[in-house]
Amino acid sequence: MQEEPINDVFTLVDFAFFDNSSIMIDYLNTLKSAAYIEIRNDQKMNDLTACFHTIDEFNFKK
Repeated sequence: MQEEPINDVFTLVDFAFFDNSSIMIDYLNTLKSAAYIEIRNDQKMNDLTACFHTIDEFNFKK
């Protein structure tokens, strides 16, 4: 599978969650809604990702 440039993905979403990343600054230029997530030291990334659903070519419906 070929990876897409991250800025191309921005057109596919209406809302995005970000950690402390410069990618969020690029996304804000789209004027779409976003949320910042801070991961605490006692929190595992798997705890967070269990709350989100990934949309990919197998479950995306046009």
